[in-house]
Amino acid sequence: MAVTGIESARHKLDRAAYHVADLAARVEVFTEEHPIEVHALWQPSTTHPGEVDCQAIAVTEPSDVPEVWSLITGDALTCIRAALDHAVYPHAWQFQILLSAVDQKGNPVVPKPVHSPAVTAVIEQCQPYHWPSAHHQPLGVLTELVNEDKHRQLLVTNGFSAQIQIVAPDGYAITHEDPQSGANLEKGSVITRFRLAQTGVGPFEFQYQKHLRVTPVIDIPKTTDYRELIPELQTIHRYVTDVVDQLEAAGLS
Repeated sequence: MAVTGIESARHKLDRAAYHVADLAARVEVFTEEHPIEVHALWQPSTTHPGEVDCQAIAVTEPSDVPEVWSLITGDALTCIRAALDHAVYPHAWQFQILLSAVDQKGNPVVPKPVHSPAVTAVIEQCQPYHWPSAHHQPLGVLTELVNEDKHRQLLVTNGFSAQIQIVAPDGYAITHEDPQSGANLEKGSVITRFRLAQTGVGPFEFQYQKHLRVTPVIDIPKTTDYRELIPELQTIHRYVTDVVDQLEAAGLS
């Protein structure tokens, strides 16, 4: 007998979790084995006399992200999206995801009734159109990425966030820090900026991390956002798991 409904949805979520865990393990190994080299440069501050402006810069080109990461990401997202469809079947062919509460003519749009008022209420309450930006809500992100994956590989790139720990030398204090982040890490990218002020007597030498691990990010369609790959997949998976739990509690089986 074919497995349908909530049980089948949970199987899809389990498979998605496998893909995410597999990808996370690959990312961990890759980023450990392919760090970028970082150098710190400094000069007398042009805006704060007597202080020193410093910046940490990537001086090596990061290795290309493995192509298979995009494919695994697509597999995980497809399973997550399918979990929602499986949960409502055979009462509906598809779990509706609506990015807007109105159609092109400005008429109100709501999800079609499914199974019972309680189930329909769950579906309505989790719609992306309730958020200020539907394309940033987990189901909104999910539907756009799945649609994108139908036509081209998802865009996964080397991003970065300021993970550099600066230790000021004796006789100096850090007076300002400006950590950077970005979606396209390349040679010459500024990782962080900071400023030092002399507070005593001591040589101008400071400690900092000489190598940095890249942070894989994914392009979120129809936004200007790039989000950290693994945390974003985990967020979407948790959200959909919660929706499936609510659908079951509302009466689906």
